[in-house]
Amino acid sequence: MTTSAQDLQAKLKSSLEQHYVAPIVQQLESETSKMHEIISVVDSIPKLTSKKQTDHNLLADYKAQLHALIDDSWNSPSEKNFSETYVALNDSLLEILETIETTKTKEQGRNRFYITPEDHFSAKILKSGKRLFFHFSRVPTRLLNLVRKEKLPVTYWNHTIPLRNLAKR
Repeated sequence: MTTSAQDLQAKLKSSLEQHYVAPIVQQLESETSKMHEIISVVDSIPKLTSKKQTDHNLLADYKAQLHALIDDSWNSPSEKNFSETYVALNDSLLEILETIETTKTKEQGRNRFYITPEDHFSAKILKSGKRLFFHFSRVPTRLLNLVRKEKLPVTYWNHTIPLRNLAKR
């Protein structure tokens, strides 16, 4: 069930292009054609000279045409959840995410036990306690290493990373 990062990236890219980019391009093309219609109506407005300023009916007709085009194009958007708007994309992403391991166990790095300059005060206290408990937990290994011919290396604790949950968020 494990998938390499490159395979996962390729699947995500193709899914996004198919289910997300294509509808957005279609929407942009639709809006562009509406803009061209509006521009053609605006271009058809005759240049009014100071003598023809009394022709209010002509202006009212053009104004009505513009309002009809604009109101038809830009209705007030309804707020929808991403998963409701792009159902096919959401389904394909969930299918891809199911191929990711649920959790991964990894050895903690040294910086998780030792204080670094950018740590906050509370993190410094917690890391000191963690390092203290770590040393207490490794006392049996260190004592046994005194009598062993082949010494066991002192390894840091492991931690579990919820990969699938991280990807879904």
